[in-house]
Amino acid sequence: MKSKYSVLIPAAGRGSRSGLNFPKCLYRIEDVPILVRIIRSLYTYDPNPVVIINEKDKQIYDEVFAEFEIRPRLVFQNEPKGMGDAVLKADTLIADDETVLLTWSDIPYLNAFTIRNVIQCHEFHQNDFSLVTSPCTDCYTVLKRESGKVVSLQETRENRNDDSAGGERDIGFFVFRKKPVFEMLKLNSPEAFGKTTGEHGFLYLIKLLAAAGYKLQGYPLATPDDLLSFNTPEDLENIIKSRKEG
Repeated sequence: MKSKYSVLIPAAGRGSRSGLNFPKCLYRIEDVPILVRIIRSLYTYDPNPVVIINEKDKQIYDEVFAEFEIRPRLVFQNEPKGMGDAVLKADTLIADDETVLLTWSDIPYLNAFTIRNVIQCHEFHQNDFSLVTSPCTDCYTVLKRESGKVVSLQETRENRNDDSAGGERDIGFFVFRKKPVFEMLKLNSPEAFGKTTGEHGFLYLIKLLAAAGYKLQGYPLATPDDLLSFNTPEDLENIIKSRKEG
């Protein structure tokens, strides 16, 4: 039986490093907001994605959604309590038996082939949690494997004693069964809260799910376009440069 998918996009953060006075996911590249690009790339799986925003920004989001004829299911995260907290806000909108396609909101060129391939791998291998990865030399996150099995995904800023900043990183796109992931998020384990931010994170779940015996896999399917993300003005310059060179 084919899975039912819900697309989930946390977009409540303003992105202070971007230098913008509006949510960075609404920045337009080639006249199309980054968030709209992402929603379009996932439209065949869920035409009414769950988008998590700060309520004070609702008007500007409503204007963009009306302009591009998008009808999302909106959820509010009005305090910056972390990605785990944001994801949990969507609990009542997603059925326990659904498969969640979670993506960060700052990936303007998330590739449709990457999306399709990782979903196919996830379904074929009957995973509980799957993610897209890429080799890297200076990683923001580092995927750890033991005997070929995924055991954790570490944020380098949270593991300053770890010398291995190189290896394999995620790109910010995840496919998972809703029930076990949300149940684990609700446990509020000590590992849930970042050492540097104090916020309820999300990536720590991979270690807990692996330890609990769930089936996880990372697929090194990322294309160069998938790796383009927008956090700072320098990032934006690199995106524009990469697209011109492409």
